[in-house]
Amino acid sequence: MSDLTKEDKLSILKRLVKRVKDWRFQKSLPMIVLMGKPNFSQNSPEFEKWLKDVNDGIGVVFGPHSHWLAEFNDVHYSDMMSTLLGDAKENESNFWKGLDQAQSLLESMIEEIEIGHTKQAAASERPHSSVEKPCIFIGHGRSPLWLQVKSFLEDALELKVVCFESESRAGKFIGPILENLLAEANFAILILTGEDETASGSVRARQNVVHEVGLFQSRLGFNRAILLKQEGVEDFTNVDGLPYLPFAEDRIEQTFPEIIRALKREGLRS
Repeated sequence: MSDLTKEDKLSILKRLVKRVKDWRFQKSLPMIVLMGKPNFSQNSPEFEKWLKDVNDGIGVVFGPHSHWLAEFNDVHYSDMMSTLLGDAKENESNFWKGLDQAQSLLESMIEEIEIGHTKQAAASERPHSSVEKPCIFIGHGRSPLWLQVKSFLEDALELKVVCFESESRAGKFIGPILENLLAEANFAILILTGEDETASGSVRARQNVVHEVGLFQSRLGFNRAILLKQEGVEDFTNVDGLPYLPFAEDRIEQTFPEIIRALKREGLRS
């Protein structure tokens, strides 16, 4: 996996996206008139081969334990009730909705590679002193607990903090926003609070935070992208086996001493 260039990785993912776009074009009205309705479904050999190719491709590009692989395999292309009722129209609708979600995930992976490689090159040129001027990114979900971390960093430690709320983002695309945040921050704190309930009844972190974990760990490294994880939150693949700072219930201040140690270790606090 480490031998792949940026272009290799992008080529693998873009080919997988193109196949979905080709299928969508084939089911467009002009093509149906010319060639008839395509026989795509969850059980068609062409779709099953695409699923296998996507799993193999994500494994090659991001590794077999990537959160992208787990997210892709969470996509559903059918609904149990409509399948049992034999509702062909609803089954087709659910199939294409699943493909839309899968395509969106693949395009997010492409975006991560494009952003990560660009900023990694810039990072290698950044001058380092014994104590860098810290700029801390905070990634979070809907829970207001992140505000306690922000207040601690700004008021108690007098550090600069950036986050999505730092300025108005209305009408702006997410890609350029993330590029700017990745370029500005030299340390990241990603807060995993239990907010989304799964089918099994457990709770997991918001998926935007999971995405940010991958981006900032790729950009800054594991030591500079630390995770604060609320007890009871379901692990996702790229957290399993990695260190994180746990906290019970709403007591996120339990992590503050370790945050200070991490900043000192990375030369961001004397």
